[in-house]
Amino acid sequence: MPIKISFRTLSLVAVLIANAGTLVSAQTQGGLPPEKTASVYGQNIRYFEAGQGPTVILLHGLGAIKEVWMPSFGALSAKYHVYAVDQLGFGHSDKPLLDYKIATWVDFLQGFM
Repeated sequence: MPIKISFRTLSLVAVLIANAGTLVSAQTQGGLPPEKTASVYGQNIRYFEAGQGPTVILLHGLGAIKEVWMPSFGALSAKYHVYAVDQLGFGHSDKPLLDYKIATWVDFLQGFM
């Protein structure tokens, strides 16, 4: 029985494979700075930090992780104090059982800052 795959599914798989290659490349080249932890409202928020200058905080979208910023992280940290954050509920940050809303992430971002 032939497998039917939609163009949308195929496109999504291609994007995921492309991003996975970028993440693996950054990791194998030693491009990841040490991961740090901040406690915000009793929850552990994991992040990367590098550079000096004006502060830039990089936030991933839903379903992503802080490592998606690694291709840009080094260039930005040459001029800025850069943070790439695993938002609450994502990546290596804590995943408490909460009613997640936009306000939840806004509150935790403000607490992180």
